[in-house]
Amino acid sequence: MKRSLAVINFIKVVLLMAFMFFCTMSYHPFVYSVSQEFVDAGEAVISPFLSYIRIILVLLVILSFIKNEGPILNKHLSKYIFLVFLLLIFALLLFGVSPQKHVSGDIKAILTCLFAFFVGYHLNMSESWIKKLLFYYGLLVCIVGLFQILVNIGGFVVLESYETDGKNALGAMLSVSAVIFWGIALSKTGSRFERIFALLLGLLSLVELLTIRARLATLSAIGVVFLMFYFLKNRKKIKPLPFLFISFVLIVLIFIVPNPLYNYIYDSLFLNKEGDITAGRTTMNLQAIKIILDNPLVANLYDNYINVDIRVHNWMLKRLYEYGLVFAIPFVIIYLKLGLALCKQFLNRYNDTFQILGYAMVAALFVISLGEPNMPFSPGTAMTTAYIFWGYSYQRLKIIKN
Repeated sequence: MKRSLAVINFIKVVLLMAFMFFCTMSYHPFVYSVSQEFVDAGEAVISPFLSYIRIILVLLVILSFIKNEGPILNKHLSKYIFLVFLLLIFALLLFGVSPQKHVSGDIKAILTCLFAFFVGYHLNMSESWIKKLLFYYGLLVCIVGLFQILVNIGGFVVLESYETDGKNALGAMLSVSAVIFWGIALSKTGSRFERIFALLLGLLSLVELLTIRARLATLSAIGVVFLMFYFLKNRKKIKPLPFLFISFVLIVLIFIVPNPLYNYIYDSLFLNKEGDITAGRTTMNLQAIKIILDNPLVANLYDNYINVDIRVHNWMLKRLYEYGLVFAIPFVIIYLKLGLALCKQFLNRYNDTFQILGYAMVAALFVISLGEPNMPFSPGTAMTTAYIFWGYSYQRLKIIKN
């Protein structure tokens, strides 16, 4: 029995590493350019591999519980399953009322993330193995970001236009990467070298975010890391050497190249945005709110405002605008339910940042969703991994509390 479970866990690790590799490599400049050639055919180069791995992972989770003869879901998680069924029912009704709405994409994105949480919740791995996987994923993201910068931008310079492929998705992944590394650096466990290395990689993630000009993702990473530190118990017990080292490096950079460093940060956030820092997003969001208030039940469900160019940049607001209040209810409930569950645990006192690192990763995505139309559930290649680690953190906190 133990041997078979060990084999299943080993296969899970291999599949998770393969899954993370394919997810991140889908944003490599070469792979991304090849994928775009197949968009018209409705295919992506890496998507089939990811689908197969997801299915196998879910089957392995079920198999491991059959071996253990234990329950797959607890009462708390069963509530989310009920919400999913509610969402599916409303989606079928919505499709019958307005077939032109592509609601299937939203359903698929939410289900994919919840299945990822389900997989993470049932990962029977030690914290050391999870830390290895976190380092592995964060490194992959940093490497892909580096290739994007070298190939599409030409180096660490801030350009007036956005040149990176899949900038918003890559920015979300780099934001999660920064949270991972700074969370490990803030942890009271681990060697001195490990924490210094994590700090440097976190800094690299931040520099890459500034270079590709993913502004909301940059602010999200900084805000989430600050909250991790603020709610950490016994902050004074954190060994100061890694932070003194990184502070020294930053001070040296500021005094050696003060103007370029300041300009680099300023240009990343504000270049060509003097008139409207949100690039017109606030105006379009306000127009969407006006339409929702004028016709709250169905809003733009029947494309009554097709002549109005409104690209809503807020996940919940976009669903209210596209589906109306009636059919957007299940989407809004799931979004708010997950968001409140994150806040309840994340904005609370805890003993070590590593305990809530999965929560922090998804929290960064929810912050980004305030200014993006598809996050925190889509695209799956950029979102799913964070939900896997959220599921693991949820499981570990349950064990600690019990």
